Amino acid sequence: MAAFCLAADVKAWLGGTWDGSEDSLLTALISQITTRMQQHMSRAIITATFSEVYNGTDQPSLSLRQIPILSVTSVAINGVAVPLASSPVTVGYLFDDKRLYLVPGTTVAPTAISRGVFTRGMQNVAVTYSAGLGASAPDDLKGACVQQASYEYRSRARIGEKSKSLSVGQATQTIGYITDEWLPMVKATLDRYTRKAPVA
Repeated sequence: MAAFCLAADVKAWLGGTWDGSEDSLLTALISQITTRMQQHMSRAIITATFSEVYNGTDQPSLSLRQIPILSVTSVAINGVAVPLASSPVTVGYLFDDKRLYLVPGTTVAPTAISRGVFTRGMQNVAVTYSAGLGASAPDDLKGACVQQASYEYRSRARIGEKSKSLSVGQATQTIGYITDEWLPMVKATLDRYTRKAPVA
């Protein structure tokens, strides 16, 4: 999976002089954060191809896990390939940006395809399709990735700490750290992209 930002972006955000010794660490951290961001949003952001299986529900449509759907390469129910329908009245499958549909017809043997439903079953529907918003993450998600990676990189020295007390002269100053999974501004950005509809 492509990352939402690069090590160079994080180094530019943090500033200072870098010799390249931290690049592998930053790259691994960015990869982990990108995975978590996509899990939080429950959707594809960077366009990619997915091969997934679903439980058939005896319904004429099926929500796919990644959106927006750009193209569908193949659909099979119980191992039987379903053709792409050439029109809304031709037997086969159709799709929009969120769902896959079956068009019933009488030109094929009496099967799930002819009935126009995804036959009820366990992991019996296989779909290969492409989904996502483009070749790279939108600028606001890229910025969120940079901020989160920068914060997590800098916070390595205080893993598990919620606060720290410092003596300033005769006074004591307490510094509190963010302990939530996401920085507040990062979560706000993620929430704008998060898929709200349940997956069938």
